[in-house]
Amino acid sequence: PNGSMADEADKADKNGADDKHGEAETEIPDMDTIPRKPRDILCLLLFLVAWIGWVIVALMAITDGCPDNCNDPNKLIYGYDSMSCMCGKDCSATGGPDNTDKYRLYIPDPRDPSLRLCLASCPPDFAFDKKLSVENGAFFV
Repeated sequence: PNGSMADEADKADKNGADDKHGEAETEIPDMDTIPRKPRDILCLLLFLVAWIGWVIVALMAITDGCPDNCNDPNKLIYGYDSMSCMCGKDCSATGGPDNTDKYRLYIPDPRDPSLRLCLASCPPDFAFDKKLSVENGAFFV
């Protein structure tokens, strides 16, 4: 058994190569002369198509997202009352209240967030129930 391993080592030394690993490299290849090509073009194209798709979806949501301009970013700033009229806008033409000078959103009872009012100024006292809200002028009966 030892003789055969020695013979293989002698054979590898004579040829300069091992049967398992091939020929030994004698020079380092120059990176400028090796023909190279991009390999991830398909992945890049799929990535760009996905980004373009998301931009189109975002533009559609901003411009045509829903009827009656429900995606108005001012609703995040000013809010809207119980009748879906934005604070600071006149909705009397559609049967809603005139909130022209009422920019502050007030929720009289935090336990019932469906009741929302637009006010010109914040109430002077905290009114947690309907009776105190009526006394402070922040609740309309």
